[in-house]
Amino acid sequence: MISNIDFNVAVTVRSVDSMEGNAGAGVLQVFSAKLNAGNESRTEKVSRISFSISVIYPTAEIMTDSQDKSESARLSLKAYGERLRQLTSPPGSSDGN
Repeated sequence: MISNIDFNVAVTVRSVDSMEGNAGAGVLQVFSAKLNAGNESRTEKVSRISFSISVIYPTAEIMTDSQDKSESARLSLKAYGERLRQLTSPPGSSDGN
């Protein structure tokens, strides 16, 4: 089963300029605005990025290639052994397996 996980990230940077030259730093938010109060100028800038990641969820046990080959070989040997028992057992006899 394949699912997509969607992300929408917004980063807001705030700056405050005044006559003394002070400035502020960034905070994660989802809006932007510019405010003027007296001798201060406040600016916020928002950068957004959206992306999606595809995820495959396992529906059964997942085997590596070497595990798959080993399992195939084991099943082939088991089938070969059962067939060999059928061919070598006396007619009309019942093998307990």
